[in-house]
Amino acid sequence: MSSSCPERMLEYYAVAQKAYSNWGRDLKRPGLYALHSGYSPDGQSLPHYEDIAEYNSQLIRYANIANGQYVLDAGCGTGVLAYEIADSYPGAQIIGINIAEFQLKNAEETRRNLGIPNINFAVQDYMETAFTDHLFDRIIYCESFSHATDKKQLLLEAKRLLRGNGKVVIADCFISGSGLTADQLSQIRQVEEGFRLAPLSTIDEVLSMLTSTDFKGISDVDVTKNILPSAINIGQNALMRLGEAISVPEILKVSRYGCVALWRLFENRGLVYHFVSAVNS
Repeated sequence: MSSSCPERMLEYYAVAQKAYSNWGRDLKRPGLYALHSGYSPDGQSLPHYEDIAEYNSQLIRYANIANGQYVLDAGCGTGVLAYEIADSYPGAQIIGINIAEFQLKNAEETRRNLGIPNINFAVQDYMETAFTDHLFDRIIYCESFSHATDKKQLLLEAKRLLRGNGKVVIADCFISGSGLTADQLSQIRQVEEGFRLAPLSTIDEVLSMLTSTDFKGISDVDVTKNILPSAINIGQNALMRLGEAISVPEILKVSRYGCVALWRLFENRGLVYHFVSAVNS
């Protein structure tokens, strides 16, 4: 997570903590919960717990991590992805950073209980970290890139932290391009407000930023069709909740509208979901 609008963002994640912990809980590690989308390999709907696990597997595979590497999970939530990396690569060193201390408490408690030696967590802002130059082989922004208001500056910080031939990996939603309808633009605003995101960029803008910050070997994979079933599940659940008479905080109501809008936008291609990576030259 970034400090682009920390108070609003932290307020949202604090209020929505129960919903996330119910919906995205980690079945292997009690107390942890995912805050990201699910992934369906064949585009068919899966139980949310399964498509969350599949998402982690797919992103880890895409990141091409190896034992012996230093990996930064930048905006790590409660550490679900970081723990999956640590389990998959016991010879790698994983660090997760986050500005939401209440989420890191879950991550740290799990680390102590499980005694996993190759993972650590720290309260840090990914826009301006305290790490030394050229420390990491991989930096992963798993649905945290969209929280940064100055995305080019975020990439410059990643470049500072990466070793030569290290990779930055981004998994997130992006505006598909220009020529959007008024309805699509309105839905995008609902997504940004519902999840307390910074203004979203187009995928071409992000690829251009990577080029202008002197990253090489840019890889870009459109996985919207694989993310869509998860977005439908979440959106339909949100739509059902909006129809209930139960009173909820306004911030949750706005978030539910954002979930529905995200579902519609993936369907109508106003938004797309990409895995992107680039090499530090």
